[in-house]
Amino acid sequence: KKILVFTCICFFAFCRHKPGNSAEKQKPVDIREFIGVFPATKLPANFGDSSLVRKSRDSAISTAVLRQFVPDSLFRRYWGKNPKTRFYGSGKVAVKKAETYLFLKSADGARKGLYILAFDREDHFKAMLTLVFREDDAAVQYVSSMDNKYTVTVNRQFKDAKGQKFFKKSVYIFNEEGAFTLIMTESNEQKAGLAQIFNPIDSLSRKH
Repeated sequence: KKILVFTCICFFAFCRHKPGNSAEKQKPVDIREFIGVFPATKLPANFGDSSLVRKSRDSAISTAVLRQFVPDSLFRRYWGKNPKTRFYGSGKVAVKKAETYLFLKSADGARKGLYILAFDREDHFKAMLTLVFREDDAAVQYVSSMDNKYTVTVNRQFKDAKGQKFFKKSVYIFNEEGAFTLIMTESNEQKAGLAQIFNPIDSLSRKH
């Protein structure tokens, strides 16, 4: 019982740490402790605008803790140096004797996102993929999913000024090299002469 109480206290401190504090003030967190904060997710799982709303099962994660596991280059690309961004552990899918997927929410005012972070069997960060993104009343909407075979589908939808609907569906798998690989796309954007405006993938090179 004493061990259980101690563990709960550690998790409480881990989640309550203020996101504005510098990394120097945050004690190192073990990767297993970090992964343990994310609640288990049952597959298949679907994600949309409602996924961006914080739920009671979501665990707050400080900026300093997150930066221990996400490379600084990626962190700056997505969230810059803004200490106001809040992060929440939203879900987790662990593949037996293989990779682990973490679902991470971010919120900074009207700017919200849901991302999937992939860690290899040794719990090393490998890749990141945007599942849902929302900013103000943006016309672009996302509907994403992960099926029972760990295939990730990201569907970006929007309407033009005339009310015509456009979409781009992208399907990914996490490969043995530690990256999300695009295996299929379907879109009606090219018919309208629209250029690709968003690439949701960010992966580390093999040397990492």
